[in-house]
Amino acid sequence: MLRHARDTDVADRVVTQFGTKYRIDGSLAMPDGRNSLRRAIWFVERGPGTAACCHRLSDRGRGTGMKELDLVVLTRELPGEGLRVGDIGTVVLVHQGGAGYEVECSTLGGRTPAVATLAADDVRPVGDREIAHARHVAQSAGRSPSSACLPSSADPG
Repeated sequence: MLRHARDTDVADRVVTQFGTKYRIDGSLAMPDGRNSLRRAIWFVERGPGTAACCHRLSDRGRGTGMKELDLVVLTRELPGEGLRVGDIGTVVLVHQGGAGYEVECSTLGGRTPAVATLAADDVRPVGDREIAHARHVAQSAGRSPSSACLPSSADPG
């Protein structure tokens, strides 16, 4: 992963309230000798911190109730990403003990149309009486029109 980050141009850079997020799209050499196209999201936190790949971090969100790999439900629209209130994502990074999160939304086919930096009140935990359903994600810049995100039920009860 470090070689992938070092040898591949940054595709996108976004400054957030928690630090700077870099998206890197490129070829990654696999152990069997094949090359695979991969996307990595790296985050450099504000203040004292180091760069870390979102999928390889160990901060488990001490005391927040939400930790890395937890499923969450969006509580606000993200029109630039084609995401709606009720869409489900996975926490891939906890910021400042739960003040915010990096949330990845994946399609049913395994694509990642968005990794969004969100404040704590932009997401909530999934409920044990909720059921998911599929919908198509609206096409936005640089994304496939066939992407579908996994929304939650509108009824949290």
